[in-house]
Amino acid sequence: MFTAMRARASWRSWPWNLFLFSCCLVLLLLCGAVAVTESAIPAKIIFWIMAAGLTLSAGRSLTLGVTAREDGILVRELLRTTLIPWAEVETIELEDQSTGLAGLLDAEAPTVTVRMPDGNMNEIELNVLGTYRFLAFLSPGRRAVDGLKAAHDQWRAGE
Repeated sequence: MFTAMRARASWRSWPWNLFLFSCCLVLLLLCGAVAVTESAIPAKIIFWIMAAGLTLSAGRSLTLGVTAREDGILVRELLRTTLIPWAEVETIELEDQSTGLAGLLDAEAPTVTVRMPDGNMNEIELNVLGTYRFLAFLSPGRRAVDGLKAAHDQWRAGE
């Protein structure tokens, strides 16, 4: 059923993923260098812990993205992975981000509106696919909205 879908089923913002990976790698090298050359044991321990965290972050940065699966939308962020079941999805839209710096710089991100078990609606921003409008060519957010809508329609047809 779902595996026969011809449209793309996974979206990543590779330029931003690689940028985050590069930042983590540079910080990892700095922390590693300090940890090796530092003579104070507590400082060594702290920098080795930071290096370990940056190693995990660097690896995770390459997997950030959104995937349409048979059971829902899988969202991989830096610190967590979330599965949004298709049964809870009401709408999928590309929306302007209106708060803070993101609003000032005209940012947009795919947003999934879900129906919670208590009947209330909740919006989940897929920030891993968000971008500033002037950089929209770098982000698959617009294509992801179309692909996720198609996958949701396909899931509804197979219910």
